[in-house]
Amino acid sequence: MNSMNNYPRHIVYFLLTLFVLGCGKKESTVEQVVEGLSHYDTIALPKLSNLKPRLRLTPEAQSTAKNWNFYQELSQTLDSLGRETIGQTKKYVTQLDKTYANLKESEEASVNNTPNELNTQAVRARLAALETQIRVLKNEVDKNEPSVDRIAASIVRSKNALQDLNLQIDERFALSIEEMLKAANEVTDSITITPTERPSPSRQ
Repeated sequence: MNSMNNYPRHIVYFLLTLFVLGCGKKESTVEQVVEGLSHYDTIALPKLSNLKPRLRLTPEAQSTAKNWNFYQELSQTLDSLGRETIGQTKKYVTQLDKTYANLKESEEASVNNTPNELNTQAVRARLAALETQIRVLKNEVDKNEPSVDRIAASIVRSKNALQDLNLQIDERFALSIEEMLKAANEVTDSITITPTERPSPSRQ
């Protein structure tokens, strides 16, 4: 205490003021970081509604799509959406955006990894529609003040677009009614009916 009295009062007050302001600034910075995390990264999404029934690919479609890396990454990431916070959603959306970017890079390099059976105009149209929904979702999660309701609705549209893609893939391998009737007739024509031999009556 005596040593403190050796300093002029105005210097002591000046040092104390700097100390208090410094502590307040640090606390303010910490509060801003915590508020940012709680407001953006930890807000949970509401339960998703209006989802289309999940469509499983037929065995033929699964066999063709199993080595299609783009589709596998796309479907697995979209399946993970909707059960997390806004911050986690942004990570998934970033991964989806990267998946489409890799596809375009492959196409520009003339490296087509799409199976020939699925490289159709109808499938490409479904992929483009799905990409549009993912872009909209990315815009929602990148907003300064994201809305959980708008994000959830955008996730639903993206998931439903994936089901439309799955339906299109399944239809690629589905037989039309004419084809099924033709196949059934071919099977019927290939069957030869042998008359049943009756035993000859025994002679007394």
